[in-house]
Amino acid sequence: MHGGEAMNTRQKIEMALGYVHMSKAELARRIGWTPQMLHARLASGKLSAEDWQRIGEAIGADIDTVISFPDGTKI
Repeated sequence: MHGGEAMNTRQKIEMALGYVHMSKAELARRIGWTPQMLHARLASGKLSAEDWQRIGEAIGADIDTVISFPDGTKI
C-alpha cells in the first residue's frame, strides 16, 4: 500500500491467504462457510469479532484489533 492507504478487509484476508498459501475456497471450508458466503462477506467488509477469530484459527494466525490515534496512542 502507498502513502498511508489502509487495506480493506478483503485485501487483508487475500494477503494473509497468499502468505499461508491457502485458497479462499479452503478458508471457507475450514470456517464452515460456502465460498459464496465468504465472497459476499469479503465484498461487504463486514466481519464480526467471532468471524475474525475463526479466520485467524483457520489460517494459524493471531488477529488483533487495535485503535490507533494520530499521536501514537493505541487502545
